This record gives sequence, C-alpha cells and structure tokens, in this order.
Amino acid sequence: RTRRWAQEFGQFYGNSGSRRMASETRRTYDEFQETPEFSSDDDLLEQSAKSVVPVKALLPEDEQVEDTHMHLRRLFKLPAGELLIEDYSCALYKRILITGRMYIYPRFVCFLSKLIGNDITLCIPFHKIADLQKRNTALVVPNAIEITTVEKKKYYFASFFFRDEAFKCLHQ
Repeated sequence: RTRRWAQEFGQFYGNSGSRRMASETRRTYDEFQETPEFSSDDDLLEQSAKSVVPVKALLPEDEQVEDTHMHLRRLFKLPAGELLIEDYSCALYKRILITGRMYIYPRFVCFLSKLIGNDITLCIPFHKIADLQKRNTALVVPNAIEITTVEKKKYYFASFFFRDEAFKCLHQ
C-alpha cells in the first residue's frame, strides 16, 4: 500500500521530470489506506484462507538451514558427512572479479557465484592445497587470499570483509 502511494506521489517528491504543486494533487494518504471491513468471522477466515504462505516460511529455522546445507552439498557434490563450518562473501579473480561466497567445510573449500542464471562453482579439497597466502589487492588493500594447489593452480579470492577470520578458518 505504501509503495503504491509512493509511486502515485513520486512525481511530486522529485522522482520524475515534471513536478506538481500540492494544490494540483489533492489525494491524501488516507485514500490509499485499504482497510478491509469484515461483517463476520467467516469473512475474516475466508479472506485469510486466500493469503498463501510459502511452505518454507512455516518450517522451523533449523530445518531451513539444514535444507540449505543439503542443497549446497548436492551442488558441490560433497559427501553426506560434510558439515558447513563457515561461509564468507568474496570474489574469485579470473580475468574479472566474480562475486560470490566461499564455503569452508572440514575437507573442502568451495566457492559459489550466481551470475545471471549461471552458477559458477569451485571445490578444492584441502589435501590438494599446497600453499595458502594472505594477499593485498591494488598493492595496499589487505583483503585477499591466494590458494595454490599441488598441481600449481592458483586461485585468488579478493574482496573479503573478514579476510583474517577467513584465513584463520582455512588454516585450521
């Protein structure tokens, strides 16, 4: 309701090129209030039955979290016993920065980016990590981590807000 009211009066408050004077726009906020009137409890029940609540919203928070963990394990093709330790917002550097999240499991480091319908996933087992280094972006900003694998492949993760925490979690 408030959004519709804001859209209707948006041009008055400067959201469009033409501004109207207050006297030209005589509608009031009260005209946009849609308070349903119910004649009986049956009308109220009928109206509430029409509003659909997603099933996921009815699940307890623990079940929602477990559902998300199962989805991530399937996405990264991880064994069933893997439990998520921590996740961090970051960006994987390949010719450009690919924004996503790093997920740290007991035996894997995974990365997921969802860009315009494309899911970019990366999963590195810890036993294949040869070196782990803190790095700087633009030579001075301390917000990156570089992972080097046994095969000499380098993965550069930047844009960490909590780089030191992520590094400590990876190091453990």
